[in-house]
Amino acid sequence: MSRLLLTTFAIQVLLAPAVHAQDQPEEVPEEDDDVQDILDEDLDEDTDPGDESDGGYSPSPALKGSPPPDKKGWGWNLGDKVDWDSSFSEEVEDAPAVFTPSRQSEEPFHASAAVDLVTEMDMEEVQAATTTQALFDLPGVFLVQPTAAGSSPVMRGLLGQRISLLFDGIRLGHATVNPGPSLLAGHVDPMNLSAIEVLRGPSLVMAGPMAIGGVVNFMPALPFVNPLVSYRAQGSVSYRYGSADNSHVLHGEVDFQIHDTAVSAGLSFGSFSTLQSGNDRQPYTEYGSLSFDLAVRKALGLTSDLLFYFGTTRLGQAYMPVEGPAAGTKDFMRWPQLDRNLLYMRYSAEEAGPFETLQLTLGIQMFDERPQHFSESATIPSTAVWDKQILHSTSAFALFWNRAPLGGWGSLLTGVDYYLDLVDAQGRSQQTQGAAPPEVADLERPVLADGTMVHMLEPMAMLDIYALQPFMLSVGGRLWYHDLERGDGHDAKHLVGGSTMLSGRYPLGDLAAFVLNASYGTRPPTMYEYAGQTCAPMRQVVSPDIEPEGIFGAELGTKWNLGVIEGSLFYGFTLIHDMLIPVEAFPETVPEQCAATPSDWYSWQNEATGLLHSIEFQNRVNVKEFLTIGTILTYQHGTQKQGSVKQPMALIPPLSGTVFVTMRYPRQYLWGDVRLRFAIKQDRLPDGTVLVDSEKDPFFLLSVRGGLDLGKNLRLYVAFENLVNQVHRWYGSSIDGPGRSVFVGIEGRL
Repeated sequence: MSRLLLTTFAIQVLLAPAVHAQDQPEEVPEEDDDVQDILDEDLDEDTDPGDESDGGYSPSPALKGSPPPDKKGWGWNLGDKVDWDSSFSEEVEDAPAVFTPSRQSEEPFHASAAVDLVTEMDMEEVQAATTTQALFDLPGVFLVQPTAAGSSPVMRGLLGQRISLLFDGIRLGHATVNPGPSLLAGHVDPMNLSAIEVLRGPSLVMAGPMAIGGVVNFMPALPFVNPLVSYRAQGSVSYRYGSADNSHVLHGEVDFQIHDTAVSAGLSFGSFSTLQSGNDRQPYTEYGSLSFDLAVRKALGLTSDLLFYFGTTRLGQAYMPVEGPAAGTKDFMRWPQLDRNLLYMRYSAEEAGPFETLQLTLGIQMFDERPQHFSESATIPSTAVWDKQILHSTSAFALFWNRAPLGGWGSLLTGVDYYLDLVDAQGRSQQTQGAAPPEVADLERPVLADGTMVHMLEPMAMLDIYALQPFMLSVGGRLWYHDLERGDGHDAKHLVGGSTMLSGRYPLGDLAAFVLNASYGTRPPTMYEYAGQTCAPMRQVVSPDIEPEGIFGAELGTKWNLGVIEGSLFYGFTLIHDMLIPVEAFPETVPEQCAATPSDWYSWQNEATGLLHSIEFQNRVNVKEFLTIGTILTYQHGTQKQGSVKQPMALIPPLSGTVFVTMRYPRQYLWGDVRLRFAIKQDRLPDGTVLVDSEKDPFFLLSVRGGLDLGKNLRLYVAFENLVNQVHRWYGSSIDGPGRSVFVGIEGRL
């Protein structure tokens, strides 16, 4: 095998000059138009000194959001007929870029981080009904499914409040989100996305103090302004059917441009019935979804633009099983509706005075939920349904950053993030039917009073040093000030902290690179951790004395791109001291109503130390132009020490991975894919953990997918999932995964 790899490498090196010469774009004839001249200057002058890709071109703000390569040729242009610059077209097609690691466009291979990009084509071919379904086959990502409406990613052994979920760089997390698995990702419609950027490992400086395990940045499909045309328009309609949950998803979108203004809009309807597992269907897994988004981009010349975005999503009749010793066997949380509304305006500019780029985003995000506790337990005679509290969380935000060049030896990125979360609880819990016995009260949702407020102010800076080329070095830091105000008479909590980072990348030409990253910082408690001490019968909350967690994270990795063989291998290490964990609390003064059940008290306290290791491997062998064989493996290990007791950390997934073979006909859209996903037996568990058989047993899921063009503007997708119909449950999930199923999708473009 080693001889084969050496021989392959030698052949690639010998053929590289000839292949490179063939791949050079043809020269574009000079245009008399001033617009074309300025664009040509951008291609020459806007090259990032630290970018080792050919050209390193990052389109101006007016061109950002250009259609992905699979959409080229779909739709029509009205008015002036203009050919795109061939170098720009090839750059978009051959070099998909990520933005999250450094806030500048760069190829994933050239990023100084463990980062992966899920494109719009990837999501279409997976036929993802939820955004997280598109993350199944990424190294270092494991999905916990608390409900059929969405999953929570586990990265570097961490999830929930220790993972940063972003939408176009805006935080999805807010004051009323529970610690642990959540439904946040279910509020993002995959049909309205252009890409998902996944950054593994601590990103405390770039993404904020919650980004310990990693960052998932959902990138919306935004309109682009083509300065070379006056009018253009395109649209599409798609339909997806899934047999596992008898689901139907209908989506339509339109994108058009009039002079210097471009508009895009998308609308989706989804209906999901009970989910099949094996030969049985799981009760209370049905739900509905509705989403709409509208974006308008106004070009302010060739180097700046103004973007307006509005998006709304609604999940209806979503259920989540209530687990734990206090819950009955048939207890569920039910949300008649879960709403998310986002409105923001963004100004972007390049070459603005001393700044190479700058961006200002102002907006507001609103979450609305009305959770109910629903029980069919035989121990409750009245089959109770009762309301918890009505929670409205409003988050106003202002985000600013800029990048300034420092001669030929580096650049400086500075910025500041401000978020204000305000909770309108509309009073306390209100009973509607039956009685809410203490033994099935939802202990993980303490009452938040009206006026609960969280201020978050976070300035940051990062310095990129080019003078040591080819070695790339970045150093940075972020300070944060969080003010947690309870709104119920308790004293506010004022917390200050920060983080630092050091990142280095050493390339071996364009064939390989070594990456080393290290971060140290602190994570402030969330509002629920701060307000986390609860007496179930009274729903009384007592403020615990908690402090921020301390985090040290490091990763060492290598990436390779030898043409025939490409992939990466990363090792990640994370240490969390003063770790916040839920523990039983026995206050000195226990209310009379709680004296009989002191174990119903719990609080989040800094009483543990967490140590996590992660190994992430991916490799693709491009056997032929049309044939690719790939392997993805992830191993995560975590221990938690509380006092003198050391045991495995909860929700650490077992060894898992994917093996796949993909065949593509290069001259038109025709492809097929055979994929085997697997996870070994879960046998490293904390004391007292009880799992169902489908959650701890190993599983192997075989799938076959494919797609083809039925005409110029019609495309078909087909997938056969879990062909052996194995009953399985991803570790930490509340429901089983789908059994044998068929997915069919069809897309038509105008």
